[in-house]
Amino acid sequence: MAKKNKIVIFVLLALELLSLILTTFLHPFAALGDPVSRMLEIILTRGLGGALFLYLMAISGTRVLNPLRLLPGVWVPDLILPVLIVVNNLPLEALFRGEGWITQPGYTVALLVLECLCIGLFEECAFRGYFLIALLERFHGSRFQIWLTVLLSSMVFGLMHLLNLAEGADIGSVMQQVGYSMLVGAMCAIVLMLTGNLWIPVLLHAGFDFCGLLLPTLGQGTWFYPLTIWITVGLVLLVGLYLVIRLFRRGMANTVALLPGREDTYAERGMYL
Repeated sequence: MAKKNKIVIFVLLALELLSLILTTFLHPFAALGDPVSRMLEIILTRGLGGALFLYLMAISGTRVLNPLRLLPGVWVPDLILPVLIVVNNLPLEALFRGEGWITQPGYTVALLVLECLCIGLFEECAFRGYFLIALLERFHGSRFQIWLTVLLSSMVFGLMHLLNLAEGADIGSVMQQVGYSMLVGAMCAIVLMLTGNLWIPVLLHAGFDFCGLLLPTLGQGTWFYPLTIWITVGLVLLVGLYLVIRLFRRGMANTVALLPGREDTYAERGMYL
């Protein structure tokens, strides 16, 4: 690794550690009050973490950072169905019934968008762009190995949310978060492997978080209804089955095109928008 790269990595890592110390012990934005202070802390820490992993990916020669690149064979449902999962996380029924509403100022919505983008950038770069592809570099010789990397990276991603217990979250909500994080992680991993474009999972992840955090963070009301739960279960089954079939059919060919250090041939280069 070049000396310049080592210096940049050291600086980014030092800034990330400093931001974690500041936000954990000193709370530099506390005077702004909650939820603004909490959102700014997350923007700071996740933004720096995302920058660190983006740089690590860039110097590794990864091929998933071009926002205009799509691998051959991408179907429209590969993109549309995951978007349905994202939109379904918004409490639409509560908003339509008038039983859920925003109580915070309008600028906090923009802050929440930025917070979710930083979370999506950091977590997708770390777990899909870096960890998943590192696993695929070693294990891509069979469909079983490809599925194993998807499951392993998604499990690690989900279990990382157990750290929320250290912040005082109750065990029930944390375990629920671990479960749906594994599912969302698997969805994002498969979308990455189908499209070859990391920015699509980043936006899906950010959108999912924004839809789920909008009312709990910036509003109040009731947003869980039996109809919503049944729609969610149905969508998860439908989209999950579709993505499993698509990965089974495209996984072997697409995985090779994701790996760094290979010549970017026309067949693997894919479509550019």
